[in-house]
Formats: sequence, structure tokens, C-alpha cells
Amino acid sequence: MTTSLSGDLPRFIFTNLADFRRRRRRGEENPGTRHRPKRRLHGIELDYRPEVRRNVREGGAPALGAVTPRGVFTWLSIRVSVVDPLVGEATGDLMAWEIEEDDGVAIVHMNSNKVNRQNPAFFSDLDTSLDRLTSDFPNLPVVLTSKEQVFSAGFDFDYWFPLIEKDDFETVQASYDRFKQINLRLFSYPRPTVAALNGHAYAGGLITALCCDSRIAVDQGADFTLNEVPIGLAMPSLFTEIIRYAVGTPVAAKATLTGSIYTGPEALSLGIVDSLVPKNDLLPEAVRAAKALKPDCHTAYAFSKRALQGPTLSRIREETEQLDSQFGKTWCSTDARSATARTYAKLKAR
Repeated sequence: MTTSLSGDLPRFIFTNLADFRRRRRRGEENPGTRHRPKRRLHGIELDYRPEVRRNVREGGAPALGAVTPRGVFTWLSIRVSVVDPLVGEATGDLMAWEIEEDDGVAIVHMNSNKVNRQNPAFFSDLDTSLDRLTSDFPNLPVVLTSKEQVFSAGFDFDYWFPLIEKDDFETVQASYDRFKQINLRLFSYPRPTVAALNGHAYAGGLITALCCDSRIAVDQGADFTLNEVPIGLAMPSLFTEIIRYAVGTPVAAKATLTGSIYTGPEALSLGIVDSLVPKNDLLPEAVRAAKALKPDCHTAYAFSKRALQGPTLSRIREETEQLDSQFGKTWCSTDARSATARTYAKLKAR
């Protein structure tokens, strides 16, 4: 079932679930659900009693979770359309991503919308998925992929361009400040992370992939680009640091400043992706790469990853904050409004 929620309702869901997880880790029953174990939101019944979740794990009727046909537990796959008050229309599906465990690897399936456009709903999905990985799959390496035809089409023009047109730099800045913290969570996640690129990865979608430790892509039908600059949008300083860490300064500069679109073989030659495989081999290869290390090496992996990322994270803390504090005004500048209006008109004419 899909319904529309706005205002504080999404916050209600997240708050109750976060409280449930905290109390569950302490071995407590959630007092908020002890006397009222079921709540309804716009016709959706949420049943999050601990015994229900145990029942789900054992193959019972799904509540906040479900047992897939493969017998893998996937929980919190509720699809709820979020109405963003800033644009007055649905921006995606709340808590739409599924996480399954396959051969000791947590596979995250993105499906916020048909092309995984990046808007508040997408980043809420990513943030919630990182919470779920931390609480439910803390010791597992991670594969991030898409259930749709593309990996991610990048920033959602229908969300960002109206804000830019209205010169609403405060909302642009606030949205970016929120989104960058979520990207940083993925970038610094302590377990091995592999992006399984099943299709195109454009702009912010490619940046999300570059936040992962490695990238495996299909060998046909996928292009890769960082095309913010050619459509008039400045690349945020935080993202330039992540791109630089992933592919090195020369490739980062060329890809960012030219906005070139790369085929799979071109992306492989530049180090943007690490390998190309046939479509049917994508997930098996990604799982194999994610679990290359034995579980008892994960502590060493996490420490070494922190050490390697240390200089990048220091620059992010010390240098990018000042630049990115002007991000909203830069994206809403006269030049940016002119260039994005031209791009938006072309897209709408298709």
C-alpha cells in the first residue's frame, strides 16, 4: 500500500523505530508499544512488538519485516510516499529500501523511485539503511545496488531546480548540509562497502558510488558522469574531497570540470570503476569482493580505513566547511539560475 504523509508523520515513524531499537539493544520492551503495540497511519498498520519481529524472523506473518522466498530476513520494507512541504509533491518512498543477508554480506537494494533520484526521501532511505546496517548487520560487509534499471540518476531536478529558481538558498543550504552528513556516513562506514552498479550513475549517483570502497559495474548499458558543472551547478567542496580520495586528483579534476560522460571501459581505464562484469554476474561478483576478507580481519580493516581517510576527513573538517557554507548562495547565483533554467526547460521538453 502507498499513501502520502507530510509534516511530522515521517518523524513519528523514525522516532518510534529508533526508540524500539535502543530499548531492544538494552533488552527492554518498548513501553510505547507495550500497551499500544499497533498503531495506524493513514491506513497502514504498524506492528513493532519484539515478539512480532521474532515471529517474522521465524517465518510468520510480516509486520515491519518479511522473510524473502530465499529465507533471508528483510525488515522495514514499508513503502510510503513522502510529500515534501517545500515542493508540495511526492518526492519518493519512505523506508523503501530492502536489506538482505546473502552469504555473510548485507545487500542494500535502493528503490526510492524509478531512477533513484536524490531528494530528501532518497537520503532518508540511505540514512535509515545505515542505521539498520549498524543495528542489525553490524559485522557484515555491504553491497549497495539498485532494484531499478539505473543505479542512480543523481540529484532530483524536480526538487532542486524550483528551489534555485525561487532563490531559496537557505533551503538549498539546509538540504545540502543534511545530505552531506549522510554521504559522510557511507564514506566512513567501518566495514567493506562495494557499489554494484547495475546501470547509469550520474552526478550525485556516481558520488554515492564513490563513497563506497570499491565499484563493480555491468559491462554494457551503463554510463558514468559528474555533470554538475556543465549544467551550471558548483561541485560541493565535500564531494570534491570524496572524489579525489576515490580516483585521485587528476581524474577528479578532469571528470568534475568537464562533466564528461564515460562508458564502462572508459570509466574502468580511469579507475572510476574497478571491474566490469556481465549483468548476471554483477551481484555474485560484488558479494565475492565484499567478503574477500575473513570476518576476523574487519577490525584491522576499519582501523586502516580510518587511517587512510584521515587526511581527507581532516581537510573536510578544516577546509571545506568555510567553502560549503556558501554553497546555497552559489547554487542560487544569477549564473546558476540561468544555466539550470535552460537545462530544466530542455528536460521538460523531452
